[in-house]
Formats: sequence, structure tokens, C-alpha cells
Amino acid sequence: MRQRKTCRHGHAICPECIKISDAAKRMAGIINGYVTFVPVWELRTKWIAIRLQDGGSDGNLYDSREDAIKHQLDERFCAYVCMGAMISGAKPLDCAIYLEVHRQAYDGGMRLHEPEAPQVIMPTSVYDRMTSRVRYGESNFRNSVGGEHA
Repeated sequence: MRQRKTCRHGHAICPECIKISDAAKRMAGIINGYVTFVPVWELRTKWIAIRLQDGGSDGNLYDSREDAIKHQLDERFCAYVCMGAMISGAKPLDCAIYLEVHRQAYDGGMRLHEPEAPQVIMPTSVYDRMTSRVRYGESNFRNSVGGEHA
């Protein structure tokens, strides 16, 4: 197994050190365009395919991840995004991290393009439930992990 390059903080993917590429800006623009111009009740169940190389899309909204995968020339070169998790829009930094996580996962031999493969990045609400963290209640999170009391 090859040695992964790390940043000065010792991380393979670091939000402080990652460079926001044109691909990440393009991906954010595509997601934010859908959020702006497609009704939320329609968008919440849709998927898009984002090319890892340039952050572009084929311009289609798909009913399922499986449909998005089926319609790609080579599904291994895309990240698949559930628009229900993006209803609030996307920032270029988040997109840069999302693309890099998927690139590294594919390079590491994971098969994320299979319809039943697990999602690499979970929605915040799932993370909050797993950690007993109330969405905006940081003090509850500290208390649940034995940190300072509010």
C-alpha cells in the first residue's frame, strides 16, 4: 500500500490546507443552481453525478443513485450526490473536500459507484444522532463526551 501524503497538520484531507480548485467551485455552482431553481419538494429525493476530474455534471437530476450510475459513460469517474443532503446549498470548500474524499476512496480500492455501496460522507443530522449532539447545542455535545459543562 502506498504512503499517503499528509499536510502540515498530519491529515490526508485537511479543511485548513486544502486548495479550492475550479472543480470544487464548479460543483458548488451546479448544486447551488439546482437549490435556487428547482422546488425543494422535487429536489429532496434527487441525485446528481459529479465528475471527479472537473466537477462538472451531465445536467440531469436522477430519481435514484442507481439511475445516476447507470447513465454515466464510466461510473468510476463520478461522485454521486444526494440533493436531499444539499438543500441548504454547498460551499466550494465542502465540495473540494467531497471530491478529494471520493478520489482517495477510489484510489484506495473502494467501489463507491456501486448502487448499494455505503455513502462516504454522512448527513449532519445522522452524525448528530450518532453522537447525541443537538444540531446547535454544542454544550450538549461536550456533556455527552465528558467535556466541560455549560
